[in-house]
Amino acid sequence: MKPLVKLAIVAGLQIAVLLCIVGFKAYTALTAETIVLRTAEGRPSALVSGSEVTYDISLIEPYGAIWDDGAYEPVYVEMREGAQGRWTAIAVHDNRERTRDETVLIKADVTYQYRSTDAGARLRFGIERIYIPASAAASLPSGDGHDIAVAVTVDRFGNATPKRFIIDGEPYPLRRW
Repeated sequence: MKPLVKLAIVAGLQIAVLLCIVGFKAYTALTAETIVLRTAEGRPSALVSGSEVTYDISLIEPYGAIWDDGAYEPVYVEMREGAQGRWTAIAVHDNRERTRDETVLIKADVTYQYRSTDAGARLRFGIERIYIPASAAASLPSGDGHDIAVAVTVDRFGNATPKRFIIDGEPYPLRRW
């Protein structure tokens, strides 16, 4: 084969792979669902400092959700929309199969699990290391007791991506670190 033909074949294969990757990401972005996860934090100022965000669903009580036998790591937390648009955990699975309609699955790692005690299971979703940039800090409400949530998009594989903070119903930008 001529060198020019070989180069064209290799370049064509690389372009095809690149288009597949871009197409997969675009498909995921178009089909992802946005949900709102409430945080356990009530102080907006803590979000500026860069401390990890703890979500209400980060600690699942032993009887707060149904666990599949053998669901250890990774797990898929089945969520459904509850009061005020906040999503809550209803089941924890060892696979990506939902048990109910109109639910979303989020992939998580279990850092510890004690289902036989009151400790529950601590879950990490890979979206804990986010904060509000300093440029938006001046507009934050002060004090404790605020309703803080994070809008998150979840793809069909259970991968979550944080999009923005919602503090007392107002959106705020976020950054990952």
